[in-house]
Amino acid sequence: MEYRIIAKKTVRRDTKKLPQAVINFVEKRAIELSRNPLPIGSVPIKARPGFYRVKAGKYRILYLVDHKLKIITIYKIGHRKDIYRGL
Repeated sequence: MEYRIIAKKTVRRDTKKLPQAVINFVEKRAIELSRNPLPIGSVPIKARPGFYRVKAGKYRILYLVDHKLKIITIYKIGHRKDIYRGL
């Protein structure tokens, strides 16, 4: 069974600022997450217990997995140099 993807409003706003090629690649990775929420390469974030990150080229997707409800909540998408600020 696939997981449902929920993106915070800030994620939707921030992705509008990205180039279209990056948006397409990030969307593809998010769809892959719905099939496998903890793929090879996903890393737990020490500063935020329960959160994971996955690479999408030079960008990162920060998300939270709820295995009981089968929901993935995407909290932040951004360039690797900026993504961890404010965590």
